[in-house]
Amino acid sequence: MVDAKLYTLVEVAELLSVNVATVRTWCISGKLRGVKLPGGDWRVRKEALDEMLREGETSVEDSPQAPGSG
Repeated sequence: MVDAKLYTLVEVAELLSVNVATVRTWCISGKLRGVKLPGGDWRVRKEALDEMLREGETSVEDSPQAPGSG
């Protein structure tokens, strides 16, 4: 069995060029399927990220802007 790639929220944010707060919001809302660890950190499986990208769920209108970027 091959271990699935797990991304941190920072890694997902860097891959998608969005703020980490945006990725956290997506996980909390269920837009991006993630796993919340006991310490409060999140992890996102590569498959969940791929699924969200296929469905086109990363539109700018859905993403809160980073502080000071507007």
